[in-house]
Amino acid sequence: MSTVIIGAGIIGTSTGYYLSQPPSRTSPTSIHLVESSPRFFASASGYAAGFLARDWFGPFVSSLGALSFDLHKQLADEHGGRDKWGWSPSTGTSLVDSEKAGNAARGDDWLREGSSRAEVAGDHDFTGGEGPAWLTKHKGGSVEVISQGDSTAQVDPLRLSQFLLDECRSRGVHLHQPARVISVSKDLKGELSSLRLLSENGTETDIPCTRLVITAGAWTPQVFSSLFPAAKVRVPVSSLAGHSLVVKSPRWAKEHEEKGCHAVFTTDSSGFSPEIFSRVGGEIY
Repeated sequence: MSTVIIGAGIIGTSTGYYLSQPPSRTSPTSIHLVESSPRFFASASGYAAGFLARDWFGPFVSSLGALSFDLHKQLADEHGGRDKWGWSPSTGTSLVDSEKAGNAARGDDWLREGSSRAEVAGDHDFTGGEGPAWLTKHKGGSVEVISQGDSTAQVDPLRLSQFLLDECRSRGVHLHQPARVISVSKDLKGELSSLRLLSENGTETDIPCTRLVITAGAWTPQVFSSLFPAAKVRVPVSSLAGHSLVVKSPRWAKEHEEKGCHAVFTTDSSGFSPEIFSRVGGEIY
């Protein structure tokens, strides 16, 4: 069995990591990671905020969300995640403007509808507080704690992705970068047997493939349709771009990190609801 993973972002590298981890019956040397970008983690895997929540999900994916959160915690405990990729407990808060809009969208549409992710935190009891020291509130604004216990955390996704990639490499997982898959081939039984790669210098190479995983993020539908043009299946993945800034503050330094990070979800009457996260390493995203 040979597995090819198209896309070496955080999903692709984590797939390679867990698939190659003992006692898996999959040999690491039978796994291939294919990445088309000349630079690793050039999109969401390197630029996302890195906020984690255990129970901020709808019923259809709630068990998956809880499993993901627990695996993040386990990985950090086993490999020193705090030092290597900034894993830290976090307190989720909602910063409410004095003129908060009354008809905020909920569920999966929180970002598309211009509302606050605070709306999807669930039916938790809200607790008043001053918020983190680095946050300055406008007159009339209020801060509400919307996470419970150890249900939220923070990581630096770029450093986490790099750790996962390094682990895959050290185990013997094959890496093809920059390269892209241009065609698939079947054996005499009509089953998937190999893929053809096109490297940056124009060289074409065939690699064995009996299992294919596409983890190309927003480009997944495009990759799937290019390899299987006759397929009637359409992958329901779409892009949603955004902007981010990373800043420093004298009120968020190493001595403050021991108390944990904060996630601040804003809500205002104009529907513009930026999110602010303090991260280990003195960063505010």
